[in-house]
Amino acid sequence: GRLVRKQTGTRVGETTIPAAITLHEGDFGSKAVIVLKVFKTFSVDSDLTFTVVERPAIGSVLVLGRPGDEAELVHVAANRQAADEWLSRNGYPNAVLREVTADKAAADQVEGRTA
Repeated sequence: GRLVRKQTGTRVGETTIPAAITLHEGDFGSKAVIVLKVFKTFSVDSDLTFTVVERPAIGSVLVLGRPGDEAELVHVAANRQAADEWLSRNGYPNAVLREVTADKAAADQVEGRTA
């Protein structure tokens, strides 16, 4: 699956909810109409091991569906122009664009944020 969301841990009353990652497993539909999106969410407390196979290239633009910590990655574009064109065809009026920079990529590796 493709990593689309990272959620920080939180506390609700007496319950602690651990940090988690969400993977997009696929879309199902017919004739360019998606009728079902499949996601799987895993707690960071899980015994499972995940490996990052490919990171977005430096200079690419991440299109997040909305602002905030709960934002979902909906598209990775080659550059800002490609991201704007994709948004014009796919909506997401509250989308946030984030360019992948060399500094950000290096920080993720140094800090161990591999997912």
